[in-house]
Amino acid sequence: MTKRERLLTAIGGGTPDSVPVSPVIHWRYADRLLGRCHWKDIIEVHNMIGSICSWRPPICIGPNSDYDVRWGMEMPLIDEQGTEKTYERIIRNRKGELKAIHSIGFSPTDPTLGFQRKYFVTEPAQWDIVEAYWQDELENAGMPEHDELDESRDLLGDDGVAGSIGNSTFSRLCLMRGMTGVLLDLMDMPDRMHALMDLAHQYREREIQSFIASKGDVYTYDFCWATGAGMSPKMFEEWVLPDLVRLCDLVRDVPGKYFGFYTLGRIRDTLDIHDEHRPIFTHPHNLPSPVIKNTKINESIISQGSIIEAKEIFHSVIGIRTHIKENTIIHDSIIMGNHVYYPPPSTTATREHSIGKNCVIKKAIIDEYTSIGNNVQLINKQGHVNYDGDGLCVRDGILIVTTGTHIPDNFIF
Repeated sequence: MTKRERLLTAIGGGTPDSVPVSPVIHWRYADRLLGRCHWKDIIEVHNMIGSICSWRPPICIGPNSDYDVRWGMEMPLIDEQGTEKTYERIIRNRKGELKAIHSIGFSPTDPTLGFQRKYFVTEPAQWDIVEAYWQDELENAGMPEHDELDESRDLLGDDGVAGSIGNSTFSRLCLMRGMTGVLLDLMDMPDRMHALMDLAHQYREREIQSFIASKGDVYTYDFCWATGAGMSPKMFEEWVLPDLVRLCDLVRDVPGKYFGFYTLGRIRDTLDIHDEHRPIFTHPHNLPSPVIKNTKINESIISQGSIIEAKEIFHSVIGIRTHIKENTIIHDSIIMGNHVYYPPPSTTATREHSIGKNCVIKKAIIDEYTSIGNNVQLINKQGHVNYDGDGLCVRDGILIVTTGTHIPDNFIF
């Protein structure tokens, strides 16, 4: 069998002549190795190590049209310091104007790493502008192009499988509002969000139709924003599953076309992730193991790169690069972690992304890039079921600290 035949046989449930090896090679790895990060460079890396380039190239080489300037998006460069470039993304249409801030290259050792500093939608009324933006997209954009997907198929020949990846409909909403904001809006204004989901889904259908018309083999649908949000099974069934089913139905009976998923999720109760004979290979963050000092930990997950000096962590998930200082207690909470330990030097922010000393945090979600001072209590002392404040809210009794919030010393909620 050729490499292509071997992998497609395995995808189709058959038995290949040998086990196909097809690791996900991120564009950041290609940049580290070759100093380049085009999708062709990723194929070159696969060829160097002898693996099979497969259906999940990390760069969208097929139909993916988010942030396309043709229907109302401007992306001026507003700041450049060293390797870091900061862009302002602007949407203007008949309903108004939205702005987002995006930086790339803020880590000199990883110049392709990006970070959304500010999302477009900061309050629910601004969804009207997004709705007009997507309506203009459907009217003016036409069918997504698949020229590069066809080119990749011709370039790979029998040495790989050509495919593309696109964000899910739920992810499109998150790219506009951020994960926390979208989850709040799903609960606060479900009818409005269903209408937006249906509108966003229409262009996703066009992308799948473009894939079907292309030479590509596999389309990977990335809905890790949804599973990574930790939403309940009931919420997933309402807000994500119908989108997946509708798109699968478009591809299921088309010969030679495959539809796959890229996701995150809670698999501990489904798969034995510690079976050395059937290993699960997790995402490589290239971070050291967590440093843990004098901390009692029970029924919890502590992610890579964390510095844990807390007194006690119970029934909680601690994300990457989380720093929790001395004598702090955390129960029944999710700490999202950070992409960097400190704010980039080009910003005016000086506070470390950390949780201070002598804090108590219970039944809370702490989003990325937050700074929590010393002697803080986040325990929902008044027993709010729902509450909205500056950088802090409560939904169904769960306390949420939103992205980038600073909580001062001695704060009690």
